[in-house]
Amino acid sequence: MKNKVLALALLGSGMLFSQGISFGTKAGISFLDKPDSSVFSTNQTIDALYNNVKNSSNGYHIGLFSRIHISSFFIQPEVYFTTFKTEFVSNAASQSEYEVTQKRIDVPVLAGINALKIVRLQAGPHFTYNFEDEISLDEITNIQQENISVGVQLGAGIDIGKIGFDVRYERRLTDSQTEFLQNNSSFTMSQIPDQLVASVSYQF
Repeated sequence: MKNKVLALALLGSGMLFSQGISFGTKAGISFLDKPDSSVFSTNQTIDALYNNVKNSSNGYHIGLFSRIHISSFFIQPEVYFTTFKTEFVSNAASQSEYEVTQKRIDVPVLAGINALKIVRLQAGPHFTYNFEDEISLDEITNIQQENISVGVQLGAGIDIGKIGFDVRYERRLTDSQTEFLQNNSSFTMSQIPDQLVASVSYQF
């Protein structure tokens, strides 16, 4: 009986991995929605300086992925480094501008289906580790930050030989924030804006 179970396990694993596992590298750009910002202080100077989000620059990412093929289905875990900046402008008369730089490690785990031989449809959870945010003002300090956040990705891609092109929409599920401090007055901003992610990949 044990031999039969072992034989079935080996046969099952052989069928699974006979479909193939591929590895590759990827890089791309993120088009961010304007992030939320909230001021939790009655200090008028803080309100004037931080309550206006100007815009978000495009984010960039680079990393690795693996694709496990199971018939017409696949599982694709990834890990990549992402960085992007958010620009703020003061509501005060000076109209001064400054930036918040955010860096993170993203780990999506996608499940998908192959269609028409070259087309991929995929979706899955997305986990993020946030590094300490940086702000371009000397008098501001980062006092508290939530490092782990969770989201979801949904998108499609095409493969032309070893080259792949992907477009995905990324939506955050947890409200992760960073709290900044100036002269004992604080404000917070969202760390994970929703975004459209476009990337190019190469399979080894």
